[in-house]
Amino acid sequence: MTCDGAEYHPRSMDTPIASILMVEDNLGDALLLKEYLAECRFACTIRHCRLLGEALTALAAKSFQVVLLDLILPDSKGLATFNSVHQRAPGVPIVILSGFSDEELASQAVKLGAQDYLPKNDITGLQLARTIRYAMERKKAEQVLHQAKEAAEAANKAKDRFIASLSHELRTPLTPVLTQVQILERDPTLSTEVREAMTMIRRNIELEARLIDDLLDTTRVASGKMELRPQVVDVHSLIRSSVEICRADIDRKGLRLELDLSAAVPAICADPDRLQQVFWNLLTNAVKFTPAGGVVSFATCNPTPGRVAVTVSDSGIGIEADLLPRIFEPFEQGGRGMTRKFGGLGLGLSITRSIVNLHEGLLTVHSDGEGTGSRFRVELKTVAQEVIAPSSGRIPRQAAAARLRILLVEDHDNTAKVMTLLLTGYGHEVTHARTVADAVARVAERVPELLISDIGLPDGSGLDLMRRLRSEHPELRGIVISGYGGAEDIDDSRRAGFSRHLTKPFNDRALQEAIERVTAADGTIARAAEPRT
Repeated sequence: MTCDGAEYHPRSMDTPIASILMVEDNLGDALLLKEYLAECRFACTIRHCRLLGEALTALAAKSFQVVLLDLILPDSKGLATFNSVHQRAPGVPIVILSGFSDEELASQAVKLGAQDYLPKNDITGLQLARTIRYAMERKKAEQVLHQAKEAAEAANKAKDRFIASLSHELRTPLTPVLTQVQILERDPTLSTEVREAMTMIRRNIELEARLIDDLLDTTRVASGKMELRPQVVDVHSLIRSSVEICRADIDRKGLRLELDLSAAVPAICADPDRLQQVFWNLLTNAVKFTPAGGVVSFATCNPTPGRVAVTVSDSGIGIEADLLPRIFEPFEQGGRGMTRKFGGLGLGLSITRSIVNLHEGLLTVHSDGEGTGSRFRVELKTVAQEVIAPSSGRIPRQAAAARLRILLVEDHDNTAKVMTLLLTGYGHEVTHARTVADAVARVAERVPELLISDIGLPDGSGLDLMRRLRSEHPELRGIVISGYGGAEDIDDSRRAGFSRHLTKPFNDRALQEAIERVTAADGTIARAAEPRT
């Protein structure tokens, strides 16, 4: 308002008209500013207030496009004046009007979010009009950028939710198929040809699951959500476990495997599951790109004190020189011919590099070109070799031989059927429940020694079920089986009281090892010890 409460409208032929709130207690300065804008024919309406309280009331009652603000008012002084206006109307650009004594305050206000400031003793109409126009344009640009950022973040979250849901829907039907195939694969009554066919089916199901995992890991890396759970582990133990997992593929191609684990200090602080994923990725790549009868090798050494190096070499097809700089980029496979010949998505090496980087390590590659093989080297920091956790390897026989009363809670009938068959084959006594209510009733009849439960159930959550059962039976151990396997999902399982989180589809070895570890260890939540398949 002006001194008499009216709005002021400088004459102008320009459009559009800017709505300005002028907060200035000096009537002479206020009149001069209005005249400046009128002289340069700046299209605007001006609401003049002498007090901060009046200005806040005006901002609450009407929308303005810019505020011209004196920081020294009868009812407010300094940055408190700016903060009050900025908090009341955070989306409105503010131009500070400063005198000789308050230019430092004006500068501080700009740092806090004001668009600009003008010294009242040295100002022209064109300068004032230009400053107001630029302030509105900058604020509008900021708002557009903010809206675009929010839209991008929302789209990214929606994408993450979609990929997680898609992976869950893809994983769930694979679980009973993989489990049934593994049962048939070991059935001595079937012919050798049929069992070999089952092995082929299993390998392709595991490959499909691996592709799903790679897509999920790529989104985790891109969003910075891949988390590590470090502990002291033995690099040699992780290598041997990776070799054991790949042994069948190595033997099938007739490859010669060479191991030279010479590092005197193999202890590192790392996430054992993720680092084993690194070694498994490198080894499977070596096997994949090495022709039948070739050589793949693992070697370790301590190149310098405090460092351990792991080298994976092969006598395979090699890497062309122009591809080497791009080899760790997502989806890079060396052209369509390579993709068609060897398959895959080209994500494994990208994920491998990201995991090594998260461990503050170094991953390098060397090849002399096509047909000369390749050599990948991972270098990590070592730690004192005092207590090394059993990151992988076999469980003591007495733990592995234990036979348990297991309550299986799974509403997917096919999965429940084959898992019951598998667990019974291990010698366990299995009771099946489809819902939370059914599971609670079964526990009331007889307390199990182990709970294996899906998370999504028709009448509730497996997490809520575990919390309820643990409140009544604190000694109860549990394993989650779920199509969701992100870091947040694993953390949710841990907080609910589960000791292990298996992501579908899992093979029988992962399930058996999880059972053995849960019944032998202290119940700390973890992922499956082998790379996810």
